[in-house]
Amino acid sequence: MHSRMEGRHTQLIGSVLVLAIAVAIGVLAMTALQRKVPVLPGVQGCERLQGVERQTSCIARHYQDRADKRVRDGAERGSATAWAVAQADLDAATDAALGGSCHPAMHLVGRREGTRVGRSNLRPVWPDQAERLCTAGYVHGLAEGYFAQAANPDLAELYPSLCAVEKASSGCAHGLGHAVIRKQPARDVDDARSALRRCDTLPGERAFDCANGVYMEIAMQRDPRVSVPSYGKLCTAAATASWASNCAIYLPLSASTNERAQSTVPKLCEQYAVGAARTLCFSQYGRDIGTDGLRSCERVAGTRNARSCVNGALVLRLNSGHITPGAARSACNDLAPLRSYCLDRVQAVTSAAGEQQTTRSARHA
Repeated sequence: MHSRMEGRHTQLIGSVLVLAIAVAIGVLAMTALQRKVPVLPGVQGCERLQGVERQTSCIARHYQDRADKRVRDGAERGSATAWAVAQADLDAATDAALGGSCHPAMHLVGRREGTRVGRSNLRPVWPDQAERLCTAGYVHGLAEGYFAQAANPDLAELYPSLCAVEKASSGCAHGLGHAVIRKQPARDVDDARSALRRCDTLPGERAFDCANGVYMEIAMQRDPRVSVPSYGKLCTAAATASWASNCAIYLPLSASTNERAQSTVPKLCEQYAVGAARTLCFSQYGRDIGTDGLRSCERVAGTRNARSCVNGALVLRLNSGHITPGAARSACNDLAPLRSYCLDRVQAVTSAAGEQQTTRSARHA
């Protein structure tokens, strides 16, 4: 059962896991923002609402309203909704705060559309750019909503038709992992393992994607809420190294769900993760504190862990354009023992991005 997933362990910073990391940042950022939801035309009131759930619903409603308007103008519902979600990504590209909140909001939009097409026995319209943060939330929600309405909720039978579009198959499988837990919440290690075994019925890498969704949903599960120690035990009891690493990525999310201070996360990484899983946990901690909190990485015990923290704080933000190389270097210069490592990482990421852009330009020349 585990051999196919184990083969992915060396590719944990691949497309799905990087996306999952970005998703975790989105959920954590939404919790931290509270009343700091961006002021954009049509959503000005969202930041004044009390509570994360109300703010998330407000943002979802704004983009759902944009889809509804296109439907009234004659557009097909699925295409109109996919268009509205793409607009969310365009807005988030110039507004980091929205980038931190749009993923959970688009989950809601996706669940609604997935429920609609599932009840009507239709097939979803899968959007382009399914790997983008906001659109990824929609893809996950779309799969969740559809699965909830399925007459036969057998993953192996449902997957081939539901997730047939290659550009969305990874996110679709991840969404199914969420859906399995939403349909039958996990209360202990046995429940989690049962869900993971269902994921293992999916083909190849999609089993891994589905398992990633399972762990994320458990970490953010609120009814019943899974305590941090209980979630940590899922990580230490994971049957494979890749499952353990997948689990460890969401230790910070579990802490947030349980209203633990962000400063407690490093100890959780040390307590519940080892080897590559611990490295990924500290990377996620770095991603959560960002470059504004970069100096906290210097308080992390162990050089490898501290460097993982720095790497996490820098790489995703540089690659997504949420921080410029100049701003990243400025943040590095505030460090002491980690300064040289930090500057080297900025240079490496910036150079790699330049090479990729040159390659793309050559292909289209």
